[in-house]
Amino acid sequence: MDIGLFFLIAVGFGGVGRVFTRNIWNLNFSDSAESFIFSAALGSIITSLLVTCLAFSGQVSTLTCGVLLAILFIVGIASLKHSRQGYPELKALLNGSAFLPLSPIKTPAQIILAGLLLLALSLALAPAFVTDALVYHLAVPKAFLEAGGIINLPNNIYSFFPQQMEMLYLFALALGSDSLAQLTGLGIVFLLLISLWHYCKHKGSENYAWLAPLIFISTPTFFSIASSAYVDLQAAAYVFLAFYAWENGCTRKQNGWFVLMALFAGAAVATKLTSVIILPLALLGLA
Repeated sequence: MDIGLFFLIAVGFGGVGRVFTRNIWNLNFSDSAESFIFSAALGSIITSLLVTCLAFSGQVSTLTCGVLLAILFIVGIASLKHSRQGYPELKALLNGSAFLPLSPIKTPAQIILAGLLLLALSLALAPAFVTDALVYHLAVPKAFLEAGGIINLPNNIYSFFPQQMEMLYLFALALGSDSLAQLTGLGIVFLLLISLWHYCKHKGSENYAWLAPLIFISTPTFFSIASSAYVDLQAAAYVFLAFYAWENGCTRKQNGWFVLMALFAGAAVATKLTSVIILPLALLGLA
């Protein structure tokens, strides 16, 4: 059930983000993988804002979040139907052509990476057990869900922090369980790994590009919190995408990329306050 809902959320993120990246800003993407990366990441920010509005209006419930998910999914499906490119990278992955030709570097990296991703996915399906998730990353959204909206939690100082990812966890908790919340967080981590692969692929060799996500996810600290309802890796994803968007804006001369950079920089700070260091860098990027 949670896996199915996670798929719907992923499609919704990509669809609602694509409305802005393609239909409004008309950004030029190098391929459909880049389109999905930036559209889905933007969709996560938009969804968080929508859930925040529901929370402040006291309208958070399984029903309202279910309606929101249905709207996001419909937008996502409509976006896929109107896509001229489709997603050839996904088709290549499904039919196995992405793994060919075999390479002494790429093939082992792909096998190990696939194993680690499956293990992370299975860990995300387990009940939440890490301290930070139980104390505030999931505890605060659960309190909001029980109350139907934002309430004062004087005994939990973390409830006064920015709640970018917590709003996504609230959305997931309203639809499913702790596992769906962890899957949602893991989905943002997957975006980070895909964006690292994509960036390295276009900056260097395709074979060596697979080593970038492998090195990151095989790091013990990275792997241990990837499948938990944490916010550290999600903040890192937004920071990296802010840089990626800035670089694309400089090379492709489209102002929409700088808007994306600003949004991702803001999302990073709203996810984890220690990411505030990116704000002066973002201002320099806009200068």
